Amino acid sequence: MLILGIFLSTLFCILMRPFGLRIWLYSSVGALFVFIFGLVGLEDLEFIFSLIWDSSLTLIALIVLSLCLESLGFFERLIGILLGFCEVKSRRFPARKCHTNTHSESPMRYKSQHTHIIHTRKLFFVLFVCAGILSAMFANDGAILILTPLVIGIWRCMKFPHQRLLIVLLFMISFLCDATSNAFIISNLTNIITANYFHLGFLEFARTMALPNIITLCGTIMLFFMIFRTLLPKYLRIERGESYRLSNTQFIVYCVILGFFVLAFFVIESLHFSISMPCILFALIFLILLFLQDKSKTLNVLRHAPYGIVIFSFGLFVVVFALYKHELGSVLQGLFAHLSDNTFVNILSVGLLSTFGASVFNNLPMVLLGNLSLQEFYASGGMSEMMNQALIYAHLLACNIGSKLTPIGSLCTLLWLEILRKNGVIVGFKTYFSLSFIFTLPILFMALVGLWVVIL
Repeated sequence: MLILGIFLSTLFCILMRPFGLRIWLYSSVGALFVFIFGLVGLEDLEFIFSLIWDSSLTLIALIVLSLCLESLGFFERLIGILLGFCEVKSRRFPARKCHTNTHSESPMRYKSQHTHIIHTRKLFFVLFVCAGILSAMFANDGAILILTPLVIGIWRCMKFPHQRLLIVLLFMISFLCDATSNAFIISNLTNIITANYFHLGFLEFARTMALPNIITLCGTIMLFFMIFRTLLPKYLRIERGESYRLSNTQFIVYCVILGFFVLAFFVIESLHFSISMPCILFALIFLILLFLQDKSKTLNVLRHAPYGIVIFSFGLFVVVFALYKHELGSVLQGLFAHLSDNTFVNILSVGLLSTFGASVFNNLPMVLLGNLSLQEFYASGGMSEMMNQALIYAHLLACNIGSKLTPIGSLCTLLWLEILRKNGVIVGFKTYFSLSFIFTLPILFMALVGLWVVIL
């Protein structure tokens, strides 16, 4: 019971942050207690560090890369292109269906302001697709740090029928950042940890998760428009400038560099380099580009990089590993022993189990607990290699999608809530759960069906 008490206390402090301390301090104190009481040894610490160093460096590099692009004006330009795509081309439109806010401040630093009419449904659609793409390339945490302030800024240039629609839009962005973070290994910290633990290749991972991720994106968009279509006004009026900090040539060059960034992961697989290497390399490239443009912004990016994620991950996983060794491992093994020979039933069972764990205890502890349990069960001859692979991916889908069931389920959700708080947007528990129950379980089920089709 000692380790359970340490784990729950550590998790409570991480989620509630008493005294307002840095998040890595809480996990470090928990890890220190675990070590002092002899629940883990030095060999365990070495094993845990081997699990988290690559994933932590990858996440830091991805967030630095995304912050550089934001400082360079890349995302400002991207949003401008998306708004232009959604603009009504005809000068004639029904004024009664257009909502305005002429006193709002633009979210972007335009040199001149012009009124434009935007197709609401088209705008929401491209924002959702953009969330899926950014989550795939810059990880769910990087995407949420980029998109949430931009969406709030866009909304402040408009006047929606009521506040609820803004909350729904922000929730959808948050949901998609997590739910579509299955595209590549780099798309989520949970993916990197699992891929390193089970030695999953970048191409193999992308190929297996392609269909579930596409189903997740399309299913979420379809479900949103089915439920909330009546809340959407047909048109929106927005104040948008014609000038940007980033020229068309610069934008194209950055897009080409990002294209090489994605291709680099397919190259390193054959060279057996760590997944963090291309992330660090391209983060350095964009840091140099930003330094040549503005030295102060470069220092600001480096100052805000989440270096504490290494200590945080290490400390949390030390506590989780001790919990697995002394309490939870035998329980999970007992649950896995009841798995049947039916692939779909097993995928669904592991998905529901991991969803419960991720939504209650957060997906970072759950992904490690699930990985350790699946590996031990497979090593004991409890399942075939094909079944083991299926359950690994089912476990990941549940940790990434199922974690959205509660506001404490993922680090991405906690970051999102903190950004909303700083921008004066409050999402209550009742509102969050009313939306999460609509989307999480149906979308997870669709994704697991997609995985089952791939595995067959």
